[in-house]
Amino acid sequence: MKPLPILFTALWLVSRTLGLEVTAAPPGGTTVLGAGSLERFQVSGARSGQATAALTDLTCQPLSRVWRLETIQQPADPWKFQLQTVGVTPVTRGDTLWARFLLRCSASRNETGEGQLTFVFETADTEHVKSIDITVGAGAEWREFCFPFSSRSTLAAGGSQISIRAGFRPQTIEIGGIEVVNYGTERKLESLPRTG
Repeated sequence: MKPLPILFTALWLVSRTLGLEVTAAPPGGTTVLGAGSLERFQVSGARSGQATAALTDLTCQPLSRVWRLETIQQPADPWKFQLQTVGVTPVTRGDTLWARFLLRCSASRNETGEGQLTFVFETADTEHVKSIDITVGAGAEWREFCFPFSSRSTLAAGGSQISIRAGFRPQTIEIGGIEVVNYGTERKLESLPRTG
């Protein structure tokens, strides 16, 4: 009996048991974030003592690496504690895009016990024209979110901006598996997976 297939089978069974399968991006699209997408995000707006953010390695999870974001003191606005990066490929107005990420919360002062974040795809300029701006929440278990949306702007490489805003009530959340894929005009919104 060969050990490698056994290892893969064991990992698959763990994933199935915990209900942590991740939706793959449908074929035919172009990544907007590029390789090493998690590492490309930068922390913005957080003041010392108000929040912490760190890339963290995980084991026995659907994700091997995540951002752990802790809001210690709620800022005046959600965007005053966020992760940001720019898109590395062009986007045309009317293009169909698809975003996916996984979220969980280990501590929250929200009445529901859930942690929150806002996912934004916008222009990387002073206008900040938004194609999607959506706030979601999750509890202690991983929750997957998939959102098809249309681009409202035509942008060169570096002209789009992805923001993950965490400036809510004190909480500790983890986010990973972040993908943004552009399907141009080849796919319709309703043909792409939507979860969450």
